Amino acid sequence: LASNRLDGDFMKQVALCHYTSQYNPPRKAFDFYAAAALVHFMRSKDLCGLPQSRLFYSAEYGLSLVGKSETWEATLKSYISRIDTKLDPGDSDFIKTKKEYFQREISVMRTIEDLPQLLVRDIKFKLDLVSKELFVVKTPKRLIITSGDTSDVDGFLALAEYSKTGADALFVMNYPGYVGENADDDNYHLSHPGLGYKYTSEQVFKSQTKEIPTYTEFLQRYEKLSPNEMMKGAMTDIGFAITQKVWEDLPTESKGNCFFCIGGINAINPFSAKAVKNEILVYHSTIPKESKRIDPVEGTFYDMSGKQQPELDLLQYDEIYMDFNGSMAFFEEKWRARLSHPAVAQRICGVFIMGGVYADATPMTMPSIPNVLNRFSSATMNQLYHPPRTAAFFTMLAQNRHIPVFTITNNVVDDLTTFSDAEKKVKTMDGVTKFLASNRLD
Repeated sequence: LASNRLDGDFMKQVALCHYTSQYNPPRKAFDFYAAAALVHFMRSKDLCGLPQSRLFYSAEYGLSLVGKSETWEATLKSYISRIDTKLDPGDSDFIKTKKEYFQREISVMRTIEDLPQLLVRDIKFKLDLVSKELFVVKTPKRLIITSGDTSDVDGFLALAEYSKTGADALFVMNYPGYVGENADDDNYHLSHPGLGYKYTSEQVFKSQTKEIPTYTEFLQRYEKLSPNEMMKGAMTDIGFAITQKVWEDLPTESKGNCFFCIGGINAINPFSAKAVKNEILVYHSTIPKESKRIDPVEGTFYDMSGKQQPELDLLQYDEIYMDFNGSMAFFEEKWRARLSHPAVAQRICGVFIMGGVYADATPMTMPSIPNVLNRFSSATMNQLYHPPRTAAFFTMLAQNRHIPVFTITNNVVDDLTTFSDAEKKVKTMDGVTKFLASNRLD
């Protein structure tokens, strides 16, 4: 945080809530990498010369494999060849389970026939934003569309990065799949490998609730609502409040406007009800009691005062940039038509996809974990949340070949974890704090 100048007072508070929560989340700022690449490209336009790769994507399983091979068959063969599934006598129970789930995953993947592909430019460079400023006589009017949620802090790190550019930003808030479920199915994951779990918000509240006075008081704002409505309402208000404060957190000479849009509900819950993070429990303490209540109607736009706005006119912008830092659950027909309109599509200067894994490298992402996680190792979270709408988005990009598409795979994201002891058992915030500052997010 410090080395990237991301350690604003509120940003540090939100990062502290996330990284030190009871869920012990991984310390990899995935979405920030896509944001940094987008900002660098917006300033310098020097990424178009990167060699092209192919992204193969499944609309069913959320697979996102990036490689050099021209066919799905060759790409799959390359990926499988790098997965170690041989059981050794010295393997721990965890490693044995991991290998068994890789075996199960591979058996299913071998049944998948040809997948569609998207040409992308793969980014593998070290970031050095401080020395890569671009000075122009006339600054075009720019918009950055970023998809996000409250499941991780990295999307807000990305938003903080965008706040330094002078561009306007549209933060599209999406929601976990359980918000839209009406019934629990405890055996769903057994018959649907790689496709998550089925449960409702009520299950999350029951399994992930603590007797904390501030948490109980916060939820009283929604006590007349159903569990699903309560969860969506609370997530919306928290998401809006964090967006508002992050956008205002960093001082800049010419800050653009930020808008907030209610997105869609994910199709898949990758984590089980017992393992998923209760986002209300994690972030409620960062939200002031007098925070704005936002009506979570899909497709609605708000400014940073919480005032509802008409649909954002995309034609007012000279340049539009998009990241794929969250779910594509919002990408329903109206959004597809909006971005596919020729006058709008020609203004889209770049799309930056955070996700995918290299088909020619050993997997760094986990396969399924019993009773915790039900996804394939090549199905990165952003793409897995809503596979059909992700596929629709990739199809739109394939139909508009003039739009440069960049991938920042999970393989290139560094771990910010630091420890205070030689045994590496006690985590510290040093790595996160230095990251914020070095990226000017402090």
